[in-house]
Amino acid sequence: MTSEVLAALDKLVVDKKLESKALEGARQWAASSDFDIENAKTSQFVYELYACNLCFKHEFRAAPYIEVVLNITFDDNDVGYYCWVTDITGEVIDDRMVITDETL
Repeated sequence: MTSEVLAALDKLVVDKKLESKALEGARQWAASSDFDIENAKTSQFVYELYACNLCFKHEFRAAPYIEVVLNITFDDNDVGYYCWVTDITGEVIDDRMVITDETL
């Protein structure tokens, strides 16, 4: 049973292209004129998959959702992460970029 559930979740992530959509969202966020870091730096951000999380019960969200979390590196240093949240159909609910490196 466990392997079947994991296979179904992995298939969902692949079929809905959640990783590539998260990467696209991260790049759009970093390139936005509203983002406080200059584009010369954000264009050099490297994004790597950290996790795909399924939450089926949450205090603040009534429906299950999937989070795709990408680590962000700049000049080989971890500088933050991007989290892309979708419902289980792949429809985006929320996203956020968190930069933890104060020197940027």
